[in-house]
Amino acid sequence: MPANSSDVVHIAVISTFPPRRCGIATYSRDLCATLGQLPGMAVRVAAIDEPGAERSYPHQVVWRVNDQDASGYLRLADELADWAHVVLIQHEYGLFGGAAGDSILQLLEAASIPMVTTLHTVLSRPEPAIRRVTDAICARSAAVIVPGPRSEAVLRMTYRTGPARVVQIPHGISEVSSTPPVGNDQFLLLGFGYLGRNKGVENALAAMPYLIRRHPQLRYRVVGDHHPTEVRLLGDAYPSRLRWLAEQLKVSDRVEFIQRHVSDAELSQMLGEAAICVLPYVDVEQAVSGTLVRALGAGRAVVATGFRHARELADQGAVHLVPMRDPKAIAEAVELLLSDSYYRQRLEDRARTISGEFRWPQVARRYEQVLREIAIPASA
Repeated sequence: MPANSSDVVHIAVISTFPPRRCGIATYSRDLCATLGQLPGMAVRVAAIDEPGAERSYPHQVVWRVNDQDASGYLRLADELADWAHVVLIQHEYGLFGGAAGDSILQLLEAASIPMVTTLHTVLSRPEPAIRRVTDAICARSAAVIVPGPRSEAVLRMTYRTGPARVVQIPHGISEVSSTPPVGNDQFLLLGFGYLGRNKGVENALAAMPYLIRRHPQLRYRVVGDHHPTEVRLLGDAYPSRLRWLAEQLKVSDRVEFIQRHVSDAELSQMLGEAAICVLPYVDVEQAVSGTLVRALGAGRAVVATGFRHARELADQGAVHLVPMRDPKAIAEAVELLLSDSYYRQRLEDRARTISGEFRWPQVARRYEQVLREIAIPASA
């Protein structure tokens, strides 16, 4: 076992993982890749699967757990003890089986090595089951990681954090081009990421008739595959509804839906072409958005509704906020950014400045500090 900070620390990450398609899986892939490049860090993954899932995972995935298999979490606790010095759980309520994902508590209770948990969602008005699970996670974790100051405030005010150390670490992003849009692309709006009802795209579509009257060359590109969980539960209803709405609004010729997974390189190109990114989300408690930080990392001006992560970054002058479910406010905000090049440039400059702290190497080093401090004393 490691005895000082120069020794190799074995980190077991429990999370969904590609090729499974979800935001947490992508986050964990990028975090694990960057952590594994740091000296003295060895990373392996325990992937969370749905019942019946058949996937071919990359070599980093050493363990697999069916999210509905209660005994599987107990077996995993024993297997992790044979290798890991510290366990890092990427937590989201929909990833683990049981009431509010309480199956993960069996692993936390059985584990003989220290646990660190990243809470990607911290609800300010939790149902009793969610409150119970979150309190238990905090009680059994040596450290809890949250994405920003508002989430930390909610966690401390609403839940029993107990002795757990609470640490803020922002969402990471890869290096992306931040070249400015040119030519007619100055009138291209972009929305991207997994497509689901929480994205509020219908409100941006409803703003298009007004904007097209003012700027006939304006286009709106919506990029991203339908979220697999929503497809499984509801079929393809939401994307179909959006296409129908675009037709009813008579803007379908100005709206492009690219409903598929796009590579990082292709997304970088699309970000370089766009003038403004529009994030009309409708979940006020969304604590983290990989889409938002990716847009800022590309130096794009962002119009976003007031979900938690957007409010945090608006506090730093990098996002133009609008009310939720308000197409008129979206139209007015886009019109402002199109007509006021100085203001849009100011948003772009601020985006580039603050997004430096979101680069994966910086984020991974902050994780490393926490994981070493937790693992080393426990295993000395």
